[in-house]
Formats: sequence, C-alpha cells, structure tokens
Amino acid sequence: AAAAAATAATTRKSCYVAFNQDCSRFVATSLEKGYITCSFQDGLDVSQPNVSQAGKLKIAEILAATGLVAIVGDGSKPDFPENKLFVWSEDTRSFVIELEFKATVEAVRLSERRLIVVTARKIHVYSLVGQPELQFSLDTAENPDGVCAVLGGDDMRLAYPVEPHGTVKIDALEPHQTICQVTAHTSALRAMCFNCAGTLLATASVKGTCIRVYDVQTRALLRELRRGTEAAVIRSLNFSPDSARLVVSSDKDTYGTVHVFSVADDDAYQNQKSSLFGLRSLLPGFFSSEWSFAQYRSKDPRCVAAFVNDNRHFLVVSCDGMVTLCMVDEKSEGMCREVWTKSFLAAAAAAAE
Repeated sequence: AAAAAATAATTRKSCYVAFNQDCSRFVATSLEKGYITCSFQDGLDVSQPNVSQAGKLKIAEILAATGLVAIVGDGSKPDFPENKLFVWSEDTRSFVIELEFKATVEAVRLSERRLIVVTARKIHVYSLVGQPELQFSLDTAENPDGVCAVLGGDDMRLAYPVEPHGTVKIDALEPHQTICQVTAHTSALRAMCFNCAGTLLATASVKGTCIRVYDVQTRALLRELRRGTEAAVIRSLNFSPDSARLVVSSDKDTYGTVHVFSVADDDAYQNQKSSLFGLRSLLPGFFSSEWSFAQYRSKDPRCVAAFVNDNRHFLVVSCDGMVTLCMVDEKSEGMCREVWTKSFLAAAAAAAE
C-alpha cells in the first residue's frame, strides 16, 4: 500500500510521520533536526541518523526494508530548500541522490524501481535503478497536499488527481499507460491508497465525511464508508494485508479518531448501516453509507494508522512522538483495545545516549 503521512505543522517535537510501503517501518521528522526511523517486527527498534546538516525537514519517506530515505528540507537551511529532494543512504551515511525542481516538492513516494516526486501541478516519475533518470512527467489537478497512491511490485501503478476536482486517474508505470479514470468525489481529493493487490482503490476528499472504495478494473463503486457528518481532515488510509478491512485516521482539531471498516462481505465484523439501508436505491446517497464497526481515539489529532501482520492489529503513530498498538476486540463494544503505547521520541533519545 502507499505510504501514509501526517503532514501538519506543529509546535510539538515531531511534525511528519509516514509508514513505508509494507508498513513494517515508519519515519518521523523532528522539529529540531533530521528524522527518526522505527521498525516494530520484534519490538520497537529506533534509530536517528545524523543528518543535522539538513536542519528541519518537511518530508521524509523510507523505502521498504532498505536504508534509503528521501528527504525535503523546510527551507530553513539554504542548501536544503523546499524545491530540492535528497536521498540519504543509511548504509554509506551520505546523500546519494540530489534533484532540483522548479516548484515546491509537496510529496515523495518510493518503490523498488521508481522515485515519484509530487509538486502542486505535476508528478515526476524517475527510475530508481542506478542513477535516477526521469521517465515522464504528468499534469495533475491543483494538488497542494501532494495526494497520490503508488503500488509497487511487478504490477506498478500510480493513482493521482486530475481535473475536474474529485477525479482520479490510474496509470500503469511499466510500461506507462492509462488504466482508468474515476469520478470519485465532487470536491478536491485529500487521500487515497491501493490494496496490496492493486485491485481496490480507496479515496477521500477534503471534506473528509466519506471514503469510497472502487474496483480498479471495472471502476465500480463497491463501498461508501461514512466517517461522520462534519468535515475533518483524513490523515491516512490503509488496507489490511488481506484487503478485508480499511483503517482510516482523521483529524478533528482537538483529537484524532481511527476508524476500522470492513470491505469484505464475508468479514466476521460488519459495518453499521442505516435501518433504511435496504431501501438505499430509492433514497439519497447518505442511506447507502456504512459506518465503522470499531474506533480508536487518539489524543493527538495528527496521527496515521496502518495494519500490521493481520487484519486485527494496527499501529497508530502520532506527531507527539507516541506509537500505540491497537487490536480489534469483540469485547470492547466498538472501541479498539490498546495493547501497548510507547514513545518513539524517548526511545530515540535513549538509543542516542
């Protein structure tokens, strides 16, 4: 699945967190300098490479299990402006790639063979085998949040917003060709992600009230998932490894909520539905929506969430430096259970001593 990121500026110690492609690691930037990487297959393994020369970072993205990290500075250091991308190798402890763009870099995505750089009106796709080579550039809708979704592996795909607002275009990358185009929402897009097989695409708009799940092959709308009735910022979308569930994190200013939805008909847990769901073909679209069957409340609204290992356990990583492992629990009456909570900032500080 595509990496998910919380990018809101903050006065606390961490300002950006993002999972890698298989959700086995995450990277977080610190307001002071550099970034922190954390893996959690066998507990919480934290490291903080010394890239202090870059100063404060706007973006950091890590490539799967490799030691490559793409970073973009926030402009506070003259050598690391917001229109320059650097790739740091943790193996050689040096920058191995440097690319400059005409516009500010809004997002970066990495896959095994591609480096994807998003600006407000363009997406640039580079080969990541050897020295980076520009393959092609794509025009997008106005995209200040750098929204896109990337599927790695043998069947590489890219989903991105195009005009008119709310429209998603899905391209194959090897070779480059358009697969389909979907009118997903009536307002601008805020988040999207593929499932692991690339057969499903979940999308959310800037309104943040509903998430839609589409069949990539047929373009059919499979599910309309209702987060709420009031606007909120969708921070992340991620499918479970078996594609049976979707975890969604949202920001309501003073707190964050993580919703867990079922997207499979044979799931043991099913979403909540209106009592008039059976008449949905005769009623407004609201009555076709489904509500999450489980939730988790985060103290920090700027959080991202992703399933780990199965469709019952997921991690919530927040910009205040906390990471929580949660579990869907039939005994918790719609609320997910905390398995453990740890501070990755404290762990990084302890590892540096």
